[in-house]
Amino acid sequence: VGYFFSMHGLSLIVSQGYLIGLYKEHFQEANIVIFGYLTEVLHFVIYAVASSGSGMYLGLLIQMVGNCGPILKGIIVRQVDLTEQGNVQGSLMALQTLARPIAPLLGNFLFAYFTASHPAVSSQVYYPGAPMFFFAAISCIALLIATKALYHPLLKK
Repeated sequence: VGYFFSMHGLSLIVSQGYLIGLYKEHFQEANIVIFGYLTEVLHFVIYAVASSGSGMYLGLLIQMVGNCGPILKGIIVRQVDLTEQGNVQGSLMALQTLARPIAPLLGNFLFAYFTASHPAVSSQVYYPGAPMFFFAAISCIALLIATKALYHPLLKK
């Protein structure tokens, strides 16, 4: 587990320190963000069906290739005046701070529900990967919202 999380940290360094710059040289920002959401959906699905450590590392590799958070933040910040950019960045960080404890709690609840053996508190289906499918579905919703927003005619490029 520790090795996997170390690799996750390394993947963030590679994606944010190298890949994002490479993508920006060759692709439009909106397309990079859409690609990022698609890979996010895919990596959650891979995690959901992974039956071994190698499957988890494949999901991690897919996540690394599609990490687009900094580009999305840049697009969002460009939508406001220079005097308001700090407020927007702070609001984005506040939202991330709120989401960080909620996602694991929700994932834990779903994992317990789909793996519990007591019939009163469990589903009829045993599937430990269910939380990852849920997060993939949430990512699909984010992809749809981002697609609509990124190609809106009033978006500042």
